[in-house]
Amino acid sequence: MIELVNENGSVLVADLSSAFEVSEVTIRSDLSLLEQKGALSRFHGGAARWTAKDVSGHEKQPGELVLEERYLQASDPKKRIAQAEEGIMLLKSHVDTLLVISNDKLRHQFGNLK
Repeated sequence: MIELVNENGSVLVADLSSAFEVSEVTIRSDLSLLEQKGALSRFHGGAARWTAKDVSGHEKQPGELVLEERYLQASDPKKRIAQAEEGIMLLKSHVDTLLVISNDKLRHQFGNLK
């Protein structure tokens, strides 16, 4: 599907359904997944090659992330860092001495614990 979109610039759901001999519902579902992955852009009744533009109006290059995508990628690690900091603050409030051992050293000594 991606090749057809890239070759033609845009494709219709009905044409893809005929070409792949599957239902239009299946095509719509596949196109939605491909859109979520950034491979193409959906429009009513079809899909087109994705040419997102950045804030300065320059066309987005393949594999390049727009600001919203970069924010989403960075938010999970930031949440984990915040949770770790909260945990350390909680420990500090209950103990006099705090020893931090890296996960790599613990895994080397004890293996993966669950």
